[in-house]
Amino acid sequence: MLDAYYAREGLYPDALEELVGAGDLDRVPRPRIGFAGLGAERFTYDSFGTSYLIEFSAPRWVQCAYNPPYPDEEEEGAPGEGEEALGGAWSCPSKPPELW
Repeated sequence: MLDAYYAREGLYPDALEELVGAGDLDRVPRPRIGFAGLGAERFTYDSFGTSYLIEFSAPRWVQCAYNPPYPDEEEEGAPGEGEEALGGAWSCPSKPPELW
């Protein structure tokens, strides 16, 4: 949905709630994992205009994040289009630290 918004508007929304207002989503989804009751059962979203960062809390006190692919400045279109575009990036450890 974020890529559809970007393709239409030329920028990512300032808040995920704008996707609901634009008709791209019925409601802002919640992560399927996280720490319910601690306020961490939501996505943390930061817009940087032509990029964004979306994060969520995972079990064992791990924070996972995603950045979309960056478009080639000479190419037109949504991020990730074209053969030369850089891929998106996830940061979520495959082996979380042992806490106890």
